Amino acid sequence: ADNACQNLLCRCVECSCGAACTCNVSPDVTCDPCKDFKAKMARKADNASRAKVALDFWNDKISPQWQEIPHITASEVMQRQKEVPGSVLLLDCRPKPERDISCLPGAITTEEFDKDPAGLSQDKAVVVYCTLGGGRAPVVD
Repeated sequence: ADNACQNLLCRCVECSCGAACTCNVSPDVTCDPCKDFKAKMARKADNASRAKVALDFWNDKISPQWQEIPHITASEVMQRQKEVPGSVLLLDCRPKPERDISCLPGAITTEEFDKDPAGLSQDKAVVVYCTLGGGRAPVVD
């Protein structure tokens, strides 16, 4: 691409500094767009490696204990939500102190779900999630 980064160590078409990038004169990153871009890519790599460690742990230690419970990946949930908005109900089964730290947008608690399980789950895939899985798998029952 004409506007691809000219830094021979980068050359990424997503880099926003374009063909006039001053980083092409040195392997060191010198312009702000390249610094921002490379930091973004490093965060992606960190997230990818953390996700791989979690997935490996799930596959090796957790999943074998709960084979009768259907599994779905985060990517599959996101794809389903994209294809058919409103088709997934996220059920956060973590205790309140954990939910207070973070919660997926649109998720409800088990307490909320227990008030009207049939109504809330009608025509939806109910996806129960916790921090890593396994410890609260009985909630699925």
